[in-house]
Amino acid sequence: MPLRIVFCGTPAFAVPSLRLLIDQPDFQIVGVVTQPDRPRGFRVPWVPVLPILSVICCLVLMTSLPLETWLRFVVWLVIGLTIYFLYSRRHSEFARDAQPAAEPAGPRTPHDAAGK
Repeated sequence: MPLRIVFCGTPAFAVPSLRLLIDQPDFQIVGVVTQPDRPRGFRVPWVPVLPILSVICCLVLMTSLPLETWLRFVVWLVIGLTIYFLYSRRHSEFARDAQPAAEPAGPRTPHDAAGK
């Protein structure tokens, strides 16, 4: 099979867009319904019609992606998560807290200082 360049265009943004709609509290329909008076920097027009249509469009775009694109997505996702977690194991605050503290330079007790 010859190598071909694939331009993903709009479908490439379907998965992150849907994820943003699901994860971010400011974009959730539930937050708009339960806290309508909460101050927001941006208000989506036609709630809940526009968000629901956006989710449906994203799902349609995602289902229209070929299997090859999904496989590439999964491979790059695994690579990215691997790098992320390997980096975080050494650079997180939890990793620094788990390392043993350095031994103090001076004597530990007065008896150690006297040589007894």
